[in-house]
Amino acid sequence: SAAPEVAYRLVDLLTWPRQARLLQAGRLAELGELQAQLRIGYRADDLTLIEGIGPAIQGLLFRQGIFTYAQLAATEANALRALLDAAGPDFRLANHPDTWPQQAQLARDGRFEALRELQQALLAGRPVAPPAPDDLTRLEGIGPKIQQLLYAAGLTTYAALAQANVAQLRDLLADAGIPHHPSYPESWPEQARLILAEEWETLQALQNELPRRSSA
Repeated sequence: SAAPEVAYRLVDLLTWPRQARLLQAGRLAELGELQAQLRIGYRADDLTLIEGIGPAIQGLLFRQGIFTYAQLAATEANALRALLDAAGPDFRLANHPDTWPQQAQLARDGRFEALRELQQALLAGRPVAPPAPDDLTRLEGIGPKIQQLLYAAGLTTYAALAQANVAQLRDLLADAGIPHHPSYPESWPEQARLILAEEWETLQALQNELPRRSSA
């Protein structure tokens, strides 16, 4: 997919601290390379495209000589964390750089759709913990064994089960060799929706209509 609109800019003064460090350390070859890049129009990527990086952190990264997605992708998460720690408690507490190199690599490669998918599961650059599993045994026809089977298939919540495909539920049970009444998997998405809507009387009426047998 097309890349988002990105503003490229680089203020030369942002490189001065890095140039001074290189000069002080006697790393003249690196200093010359950086200055040559500046002379030919060296550009910085918009690092705020990375989830967890705002303008303040972008400025911090620029001052450390990290100007592009490629440079960020090549930087170890531990080094980024040390940089944030050294910048003070506001940076330490609010940001988690573990995924920044991965995000930057996707941006560098122009894989912006994959980057957006990754970012949907992130908060301030940190993976969001998945929701705790719901007790699916509240549904008629689901016992501990079937619950574990559904969990293993990624159906861990009422919301997920409410959107499940009935044919796939039947195939899941058949592949596991678990005997079941055909009415059960057909009713599970509806039962899950009723639980989410807290329509307890309707749920009870539906469950009363289902065949009564022990659940696997």
